[in-house]
Amino acid sequence: MNSTARNRPVLIIEDEPAALEAMCEIFRSQGYLVAAANDGRKGLEYLRSGLSPRVIILDLRMPGMDGWQFKDCLRQNPAFVNIPVVIVTALPQRAPADVAATFKKPVNIPALLQTVARYC
Repeated sequence: MNSTARNRPVLIIEDEPAALEAMCEIFRSQGYLVAAANDGRKGLEYLRSGLSPRVIILDLRMPGMDGWQFKDCLRQNPAFVNIPVVIVTALPQRAPADVAATFKKPVNIPALLQTVARYC
């Protein structure tokens, strides 16, 4: 791993395996260090174990802990409150005030990469 990748960690939380795999591949190909979780609980486990992503890419509709619940837990913890969140969802959605951006699926990948790059 090069120093650029170590300086550009992202956490992707998405329950659809094909979408998760595709996003991971895209971000890795751009030099990001990627951690992947298939639900909000796993995402919180990563954060609590010391992962310090520069950005979290978050699906909203997931079994177990969904994106809304994850975001609520994230915003209640002072250690995580300032991590930018980019929502990726199939639901039509306006960006809540406490997220960096919202993208509707299917995602415009160049626009997503550009948004994430602002924070990394």
